[in-house]
Amino acid sequence: MGIEFRTSVAQLGVEVLNIAKADFGDPATCQELRQAWIQHGLIIFREAAGPQLQLSLSRVFGKLVQHPLVASRARDYPELMDVHYEPASGDLYEIEGVGRGIFLPWHKDLIYTDRINHGGILRPVQLPLSEGETGFLDQIALYDRLPSRLKHQIKDLFVIYRADFHVENARFARLPTSLKRVRYGESTVKAQTQTRDAPRVLHPMVFTQNETGRKVLNVSPWFAVGIDGQETEAGDLLLQEIIDHCLNDGRAYFHSWRPDDMVLFDNWRMLHSVRSIPGDSSRWMQRTTIEGDYALGRVETGGTTIRDAMRISV
Repeated sequence: MGIEFRTSVAQLGVEVLNIAKADFGDPATCQELRQAWIQHGLIIFREAAGPQLQLSLSRVFGKLVQHPLVASRARDYPELMDVHYEPASGDLYEIEGVGRGIFLPWHKDLIYTDRINHGGILRPVQLPLSEGETGFLDQIALYDRLPSRLKHQIKDLFVIYRADFHVENARFARLPTSLKRVRYGESTVKAQTQTRDAPRVLHPMVFTQNETGRKVLNVSPWFAVGIDGQETEAGDLLLQEIIDHCLNDGRAYFHSWRPDDMVLFDNWRMLHSVRSIPGDSSRWMQRTTIEGDYALGRVETGGTTIRDAMRISV
């Protein structure tokens, strides 16, 4: 039996069954998978266990790159990035007075640099007993639902982004009003230190998906600073209106992880987030990073070149 596609429960993305039996040397199978990624932007692979399958599957969609932080690389598989929360050492917050781990607001990876990776595949190694879902929002669908007035206003605008991994500093990310930082983990401290001198960058608010001609609403709430040339109250209100359109849409998909799941997402198109978990729980994910760049980002005028060491992907 070959691979089988079926519509995901949330009508966002597509599920693939029997991927463990796929022949990645078969050009037709690989092309079918790549076409599904272009069309849907999100693929959920069921019964897809193990790091070797994760790596082989990721290479169908592009060249893999290593994470610049050596400490984040999986020991036996350097092309896998460890995203690991432990109660004694991970980022810890209080939300409504209760200790919570992880919590990543809506964002795109590497949006705070001039080149953003095309995507990646996530796989769980250790899951908490509950919570810790990964959320996805389709920015092609979000553009389609944007009022005509706003489409006209933003068509030629760029958003300014800055690397700042301290969540409480995020101006436009939607944070719980009761959120308080208790502790930043080692990886966050390293990322903040490593990117401290990174220049601000610009990315267009809208771009066109080359393969289909569809428009993408290209805005990342986390890491956004303002609109280029409109760092004013009016500009901030416009950016907030666009972000509210994304986050109020009500059509986000939150993936409840199973041990044998893998999820591929298009980082150029999908916003993603992580819901927090109980502070005394553990959560360990591994992710590949698929190389690529839509070549529309740039360093702000007068900014310095971004060193590769600053390309820390959250």
